[in-house]
Amino acid sequence: MKPNICHRYPGVLSIVLVLFWALSAAAAPPPLDQVVTPLVVVTDHFAYQPDPMTGAARWVVEYIDADTLAGDAARPSSWRVDTNLDGRLRASDADFRLTGFDRGHLPASANYGRAQDKAATFVLSLAVPQPPAFNRGPMATLENRIRARVDDDTGVYIVTAPVYGNRSRRTATIGRYVPIPAHMVKAALVVRRNSRDALEAQAWILPNTKTAHPDPNTYAATVDQAESLLAADLFAHLPAEVARRLEAAEPVPW
Repeated sequence: MKPNICHRYPGVLSIVLVLFWALSAAAAPPPLDQVVTPLVVVTDHFAYQPDPMTGAARWVVEYIDADTLAGDAARPSSWRVDTNLDGRLRASDADFRLTGFDRGHLPASANYGRAQDKAATFVLSLAVPQPPAFNRGPMATLENRIRARVDDDTGVYIVTAPVYGNRSRRTATIGRYVPIPAHMVKAALVVRRNSRDALEAQAWILPNTKTAHPDPNTYAATVDQAESLLAADLFAHLPAEVARRLEAAEPVPW
């Protein structure tokens, strides 16, 4: 799917607010004189910021509900390069081939039932190297549990972001220089579908390894902890009192 909106947004941002602006007719992007950072691509159901340093998205934010899940379209058989990145900086299918790593989706393709929505997730900047045991194990389990929070009355905002090693430790790579994340962060905000009133929020910080525990609840965290790691305010569109309560809430099993 071709993105229907492309804007630039402030770099120190509420990631979910980017998609909230796109989905709300009453909301608006910040003034153009505040534009200071790289391109954010917004499609019908998710937004992401391509990172030319890694060839992958810095983060992806989605909103899923019963409508996005409806349908049973088959998975596409191939991936596309991200034309929003310069050709020299794009990850390619060859970078992943014969490496032993999966192309781990940042926006889960199973979150979308219709063919055009599912195809929109098969862009290589929306994938990072993940060991098969991790991608098909705890990550897949977590994605299923998040989808289980959706019903006719509720939807879920989902933030997914790769976290790489620190400067004191060399980051492993595949292909021409596609870095392997050390951790994967997910944060979920469950809301009432019509009013978008917040109901619950939780985060997970998972080690991107083949030996990760199969139960993602092992890696449950507060949203505050995820925000500290990502240096981002994920849910700044929430009223301050609601944000403080939900983002500091102790994790519970999902």
